[in-house]
Amino acid sequence: MPRERVALVGLSQESNSFTGLLTAMRHFAGSSGHLYAGEEVLGANRGTNTVIGGFVAVAEERGWEPVPVVDAYACPGGPLERAAYEELKARVLAGLRAAGPLDGVLVSLHGAMLAEGYDDPEGDLLAAVRGLVGDVPVVAVLDLHANVTHEMVAAASVLVAYKTYPHVDLAESGRRAAELLSRQLEGGERFHAALVPLPMLLPSINMRTIEGRGPMVDMQAEGKALTGDGSRVVEVGVYGGFPFADVPVSRASVLVYAVSREEARAAALRVAARYWAERRRFLGATPPAHEALQAALAAPGRPVVIADVADNPASGGAGDTTTLLRLLVERDEPESFVGVIYDPETVARAFGVGVGGEARFRVGGKVNPELGAPVELRAEVLTLTDGGYVVRGPMLRGSRASIGRACLLRAGSVLVGVAEGRASVNDPAILETLGVDWRSLRLLALKVKGHFRAAFGGEVAAIFDAEAPGAAPTDLAGVPYRRVPRPVFPLDDVEWSPQDHRWGEEA
Repeated sequence: MPRERVALVGLSQESNSFTGLLTAMRHFAGSSGHLYAGEEVLGANRGTNTVIGGFVAVAEERGWEPVPVVDAYACPGGPLERAAYEELKARVLAGLRAAGPLDGVLVSLHGAMLAEGYDDPEGDLLAAVRGLVGDVPVVAVLDLHANVTHEMVAAASVLVAYKTYPHVDLAESGRRAAELLSRQLEGGERFHAALVPLPMLLPSINMRTIEGRGPMVDMQAEGKALTGDGSRVVEVGVYGGFPFADVPVSRASVLVYAVSREEARAAALRVAARYWAERRRFLGATPPAHEALQAALAAPGRPVVIADVADNPASGGAGDTTTLLRLLVERDEPESFVGVIYDPETVARAFGVGVGGEARFRVGGKVNPELGAPVELRAEVLTLTDGGYVVRGPMLRGSRASIGRACLLRAGSVLVGVAEGRASVNDPAILETLGVDWRSLRLLALKVKGHFRAAFGGEVAAIFDAEAPGAAPTDLAGVPYRRVPRPVFPLDDVEWSPQDHRWGEEA
């Protein structure tokens, strides 16, 4: 009996409209990204905590023939250049055509990608995949922070959401998607969708699930209660949305799949009503950088982390704003580290100077200088590295990554990490590839927000979030939206109830 042939596709990038950067093809193939094709997709993902790693595991357990096509990822940043998106789309479609007859397709996406000329490139991609493969199951996995669209839902058989933040359930999400594909392939089941968009833009700062408490923990519990053993509801996605995508489809939403349309709709409205009732719990003030620094310096133990949340590259921040760097250098704060700062110019100069050499540098502040000028300092070059590492924390465990060529500088008492690629310090291996003995330091000022807590949370004495200028602030009131539909919570007074919802074409 022939084996089921299932294509594996990955295309992921989260797009921030306010970063001041565009994402090009080189960002997928260079530092802070990857671009695998064919058998490379299997080799890079097998045994890792990645969505495609979960796909591969189920495919091999069930005896399917996995057909690897493309796995492309770039660090969150600005929208894709139109040519980059269209080239990646063309590669996916060409790979599917070359694969021949398929029984199913598994796709790993983000759900908040933008491209020049495309407000919803993932909906466009899924529609193109559907048009090519015809009436076979197409199951995709989306990030918890996806802006889910009717076009995505219409094109896919099922969309599966991450359930955790930090996203430690990547392979698990891939496995759930593959199991739902199996139910369609082997049991002939069909699932009905119900999408409920909500008029709210939510910052992710209070969406964490890792501490076991908080509003997103409660929302995920609400969804899990509906999908227990024997339930006819098979998937509940509680999507936080991505509020830094300035497009008409930016919003939080609930997406439910069930055996019947009526059950999907009833469950979706129940979860959406709870989500709306909980909306104010997702808000909260983040102290300015100088206050966070004072609190961190007063805290006992070591190391203590200051999270530069608004310039977190994993939220699309440029990774080069200089508020915390300037504060630490001006204070000449002993036993402190700041980074990783995106600055290819400084890295090139450090490589020219060499380890042990000293020079004057202008660090950071080059992408959006209006958010803070470069910091001029004299520093010694302590380390030069190619920036490659293997992730060992829970997120993406086992996968290979890179921050590009990088250097560790010492400016007075302050250690400064600088890289050619943009990357959040979500894994200790990033600091270690720079040569930072981070456990011995008093203070770590990191370009991070939520994900780093999965690997660092149990290893540091305390964490203090800091609000400094950046493209991903926790207070959305100052974000210069032009295209997000208004009114929307929390920017406006707006009311919503389940009775207000009108079903779209997705159901």
